[in-house]
Amino acid sequence: MLRKASELKGYSIAAVDGEIGHVEEFYFDDQSWVIRYLVLINSRIWSWRDPDLW
Repeated sequence: MLRKASELKGYSIAAVDGEIGHVEEFYFDDQSWVIRYLVLINSRIWSWRDPDLW
């Protein structure tokens, strides 16, 4: 399924125990044009990193 990259910003990210945050930014591979990394903003207070880079 194709989507505009701008539509992905704000998507909720969930784990088995509930929502963990939302997409703030993303980084593309400049050769294959796939998303390689997501920058998430935590909706939970986890620890020492905010935002997390996955």
